[in-house]
Amino acid sequence: MNSRVVLIIIMLILLGLAYIPMLRTEPQHELVLRISKLHGIAMITLVDIETGEVKRIVTSTPTVKLMIERGEYILLVYSPVDKLLGIKKVSIYKSTELFIELVNIDIYKGSIVYRVHIPKPSEVLEIREIDPFGEHVQYIHTTTEYIFIKVPKTSVIIVKILPKGTSRVLHPTIKSMEEYVPRTPIKGSEIGRPVSKVSIYKPEGPIKELLKLLSLIVIPAIISLVIYLIARRKV
Repeated sequence: MNSRVVLIIIMLILLGLAYIPMLRTEPQHELVLRISKLHGIAMITLVDIETGEVKRIVTSTPTVKLMIERGEYILLVYSPVDKLLGIKKVSIYKSTELFIELVNIDIYKGSIVYRVHIPKPSEVLEIREIDPFGEHVQYIHTTTEYIFIKVPKTSVIIVKILPKGTSRVLHPTIKSMEEYVPRTPIKGSEIGRPVSKVSIYKPEGPIKELLKLLSLIVIPAIISLVIYLIARRKV
């Protein structure tokens, strides 16, 4: 086969490999969030219902623009100064503008109980409680087919089977049972301290996005050029 044809094939393969990360990346959509009755700082928490990923944003303006991947989320918006809270389930499949009404946090007083099915008994579970103020984590060991988790109505629960099991997200819109069965945490492994870290969203400009795209194309092109020059000298 002609050496030039081989080089062209190699270049096409390398350029194709450059686009694989782009194809695997989920497209992001713009979410314009309009918050009512906001006079101070608001803490925004987004919990991905499918993956359990948590994003936190701090804002002082009533209108916030976010770039997020498509999917379903539980949205918690909390204003600590005004003691106002808004909870909403949102579905993002295109660029969306969303209005959320904040109400007095006392409206959400009370607890809710979730009945969680455990696929295999004798599992170690990581239970993350995501509330408007922070995050609490505890680890429990269960030998039963079901467990019951009691939490405030303002919390979202992420249950994960360790070490590499699937996650399940429980939120206030899911129907719950009326009874509560206490559970025993593993000794020495219960963590109850709140997590105070919050991340502020900083959207990347079009120039940075263009530079990322160029880096995916330029690097394989340079490799192809080097291979071509080496092969040409040998010929």
